[in-house]
Amino acid sequence: MQRRQELLEKDFTLRKSACQELLNKQRESRSFENRIIWTDQCSFELGGSVNTHNCYYQSKINPHYYFDVPHLRAKQMVWCGICSKGIFGPYFVDDIVDQDVYKKIICDKLLPDLHIQFGSLRNLYFQQDGAPSHTANQSKDFLEELFENRTIGKGLAYQWPPRSPDLTPPDFWLWGSVKDIIYYPRPSNIFELRHAISGAIKSISEATCKNVCRAAFTRMQTCVDLEGGN
Repeated sequence: MQRRQELLEKDFTLRKSACQELLNKQRESRSFENRIIWTDQCSFELGGSVNTHNCYYQSKINPHYYFDVPHLRAKQMVWCGICSKGIFGPYFVDDIVDQDVYKKIICDKLLPDLHIQFGSLRNLYFQQDGAPSHTANQSKDFLEELFENRTIGKGLAYQWPPRSPDLTPPDFWLWGSVKDIIYYPRPSNIFELRHAISGAIKSISEATCKNVCRAAFTRMQTCVDLEGGN
């Protein structure tokens, strides 16, 4: 079983052109794939499932499993960045993610970690999805200035297509991999859920992240070959 994101007719052209543009950058410099910070947020439910806006993952353990859960379930929002060097986060968010909260996540949490890992933001590219808090003018202006136009997303220097979880490492790999770990056994409270998420993410090796980020470009090439399809 594998779920695929339904595409609109207008998506195909943008998906192909966006992928081709990044593939061209990669051909100019093989290190390009190692300099992208892929970012995303995900809401994990205490009852035993993960809720993303466009989850695209097939469980390696049992793709058919499910849990009986109560109607009202506690949730934990998690924000992460991933690159070939590893994962930045998890950053736990307890507020509704508007443009101010989003900027605070980047300034207070992501940037210090990026500086520890890389020393500076020089040559790094920042990718994000099209969530309203991300595409607000305030957010876009902030990111364009911070990363000096090395930005990938809706309305940014490098366009990124909507409805494309098959192309981004957090969606096609990270969240599902974490899910496979943290619900065995199932956490009984938010503290245990956070602890399980942190442990799962910290267990992921740099080599795995490098392979996943490379796989993103393989998927982009497939998208181009399929004329923007998935």
